[in-house]
Amino acid sequence: MISKLFGFLSELFSRSRTHQQWERVLGKQLEVSNTVERISSVQLKRSGKVFPYHTTRLKRTSLPMLVPQNSILLWKDPIDAQSAERPQCLSLLFDFCHNGSSLLVTLRRPLSEPFLETAKKIEAKIQKLISPQKGKKSAILNSEQSDEVLTVTVEAPGSIEIESLTLENVVESQRDLLIGGQPYSIIREPVDISTLTCALKPLAGCPIYPAIDFRQGSEKIRPIMHWYTYRTPEVERVDGKSKENTLRESITMLDGPSRRFGVTNCEYRWTGDSYVPSSVDAGKKLFLVADLGPHAIVKSGVSKYPVETIDEPLIFEDNIKWCQEEKSSDCLRIVSYNILADLYLDLSGPQESLFFPYCPKAYQMYEYRHPLVMKELLSYDMDLCFLQEVDHRMQMRYLSALFHSIGVEMCFSKKEREVTEGSVIAFRRERFDFVFSECYGLASLLEGSGNDVNNILSSSSASSEIFSTRPTTIQVLVLRDRISGDFIVCGNTHLHHNPKHEHLKALQAAVAVRKLESIRKRYSEANPDCAVRLVLAGDFNSTPDGPVYELLSTGVLPKSSPWWNLDENIVPEDLMLLPSGEKLRNLTGTEITNYTRYFDENGVQRGFCGCLDYIWTDSAELHRIAPRPSHELLTKYGAIPSKVAPSDHIPLLCEVRFNKIQKNT
Repeated sequence: MISKLFGFLSELFSRSRTHQQWERVLGKQLEVSNTVERISSVQLKRSGKVFPYHTTRLKRTSLPMLVPQNSILLWKDPIDAQSAERPQCLSLLFDFCHNGSSLLVTLRRPLSEPFLETAKKIEAKIQKLISPQKGKKSAILNSEQSDEVLTVTVEAPGSIEIESLTLENVVESQRDLLIGGQPYSIIREPVDISTLTCALKPLAGCPIYPAIDFRQGSEKIRPIMHWYTYRTPEVERVDGKSKENTLRESITMLDGPSRRFGVTNCEYRWTGDSYVPSSVDAGKKLFLVADLGPHAIVKSGVSKYPVETIDEPLIFEDNIKWCQEEKSSDCLRIVSYNILADLYLDLSGPQESLFFPYCPKAYQMYEYRHPLVMKELLSYDMDLCFLQEVDHRMQMRYLSALFHSIGVEMCFSKKEREVTEGSVIAFRRERFDFVFSECYGLASLLEGSGNDVNNILSSSSASSEIFSTRPTTIQVLVLRDRISGDFIVCGNTHLHHNPKHEHLKALQAAVAVRKLESIRKRYSEANPDCAVRLVLAGDFNSTPDGPVYELLSTGVLPKSSPWWNLDENIVPEDLMLLPSGEKLRNLTGTEITNYTRYFDENGVQRGFCGCLDYIWTDSAELHRIAPRPSHELLTKYGAIPSKVAPSDHIPLLCEVRFNKIQKNT
């Protein structure tokens, strides 16, 4: 038995992520936005009823937008603890038309400032934009207009004793301001996008979503997205120097009531939250127009990368075909998938030093992997979904929008400490009603987890310290089946990674299951006429011959188990999964779910292949399970992740039926 244990550990050591790779995440903060500089000026050309806004060149730092005509948009600074002692200011933005052109006027003034002083500042700003600066070429006026001097006034019609009014007094009481004799309707606190980007690689056949950041304090609503394609400017050689042809992009309001737009130099593709590029778009970038309604600014953005095609089958194509088969109405389709957090992929070093040295950096980047993951999830038509290693950025920007588009609601829970990745449980809204959601750090559950667990840990300060400092959690979601009326207590976890601590993983599993059972029991007692089911899924970081699997599948890890010998100071006890002696049922088998085995430059085999992921239940029967990818696909590029596989894990897909069990159990 001891020789079997050492053989098992040797295998696990070869696949374990390094301590440096896992532990360096503590304190690391993910970038959650890409800064796009705000456009400083736009040019308007009138032609009948069409009002296109131009920028001089199409760049991420200067993109066209449409401002509501004859309107002045106002935003007060959000009040927070840091700014409480500073004067609150007001940001103003409007278009001023002059000689058939439009000037974008922006100011930020203290609310306590006398209105007449603000009016002078606005007048001076307009005059500065109209009049060419000395020694600089005017971007608006031609040479015939360069000597023109224009007097512009800003007035608050109907205001009494204007000399005594502050800017705040006027903007709170007025409906309009007169600027150059033209009435401008006041729009207070309109919803506004601060940055609109498309950071992911647009891959043919994969959904692409925008990354949207809203102005601080702004209401967050879902804009109507319009998608276009365009070709980047061609580069010419002039006098031996490279010169990029200038493109003048412009957004046109084709029809106000229907909110239809046109973009010059671009070809319209789609209107919707996301877009799925095709091979026809290959080599072109995407141009995005975000419409927040007639009282907000229409913003635009450009994809960072051009559309690419993948000219070979992806590793999950057979899964998609499997999901296209008709699902029985009395079955639930469940997915569990570790999608590989970008947090753990340090791509700054040379290729041979990476944790996945066989996979080129371009295919490890989240910009490439996330679209593949989203194509998978979009195609699986699941009722329940359990995800692990979900980056905060991934869930915030992309997963929430993707799940919303297919009628699925998701709950994200971050790991403890400073780790910025976590887990997601998602469910189909038309099948389930949300009841309860919570996430528990396993270390925080020790006090009520039972004498056996605490006795074992108290016998070894080293094991106790490790258990107490891990960021591992159990995410819990309670749902009610709209068809049967029964409850499902869903658990999602990602156990500790280190193969030297297999005994601690068993303790983690026991604590997690006992918490789920206590919740199940509570709902069962409160709903005596309903069955309350349990489903536990995740990455358990333990193979079928390890202690976690033994504990879950048999209901006990005896004190005679050699796994306790991993800590020579531990005084073992018989560890029961539940006081009742109950065990769980593995729905997804023990075939390979993680494949990182490869040969290094010296021909030495490294990495790991085996089963680490499972879906467990107390009262369900397997109807059918999706086949695992072939060995040829797994090893086509050495191992996974690869060009055709976005994660080092393989998703679990199965369809289950819940047994008819006695109520109030």
